[in-house]
Amino acid sequence: VTFQRTDPLYVLDISNLDAPRTLGELEIPGFSDYLHPVQPGWLLGVGYDANDAGQTQGVKIALFDVRDPSAPALADSVSLEAGSRQSTAWDYHAIATLAQDDGSLRVTLPIYSHEQDGNRLLMLEVSEGAIQERGALRANSDYWWSAQRSVITQERSFYFTDNAQYYAPWGEPGSLAALN
Repeated sequence: VTFQRTDPLYVLDISNLDAPRTLGELEIPGFSDYLHPVQPGWLLGVGYDANDAGQTQGVKIALFDVRDPSAPALADSVSLEAGSRQSTAWDYHAIATLAQDDGSLRVTLPIYSHEQDGNRLLMLEVSEGAIQERGALRANSDYWWSAQRSVITQERSFYFTDNAQYYAPWGEPGSLAALN
C-alpha cells in the first residue's frame, strides 16, 4: 500500500511464487489497515477515509468485491465521523467476527470518538454486497489506546475494555450492561 491520496487494492496471482502477477487494481480514497476475507470473492477492509488532499478523515469500513480478479470493485462502505479511531492496525484481535448459517458475517469493532463520548462497540452485519450497521454499544470509558476485545454469540455481544466487562443483546443499540 502506498497511501498518498488513495489506497490501491491489488489482486495478485501468487500461484507461481517465483513470478507473482497483478491481476487487477482498485484505487479509492483513504486506506485499509486491516483486510479480512468474508466469503469467497469478498474482502472486508477496516481503515480510514481521506479527502481529495489526502488528509485522513474518520474510520471507514469497506466491502470489496474481488470475484472478478481483473476488476475489483468497492461494493459498499460505512464512513464514521471525522476524528474517529480504530485499532486494527496494531491490534488485529480488536475485531471479532461470527459467520452465520445464511452466509452473512457478524462483525464487532471497538471505535473511539471524542465527538461520540468515548468508546463504543460498533456492530455490523456483512452479507454479499452490503454492510449494515446493527448498533453501537457504548462503554463508560474514554481510553482509546487500551486493549479492547469483543466476543459475539448468536444472542449477545460482549465487550471487554479498561478492566470492565459489558454485554448486550446482538444488534440492540444503547448502553451496555456491566457484568458482575
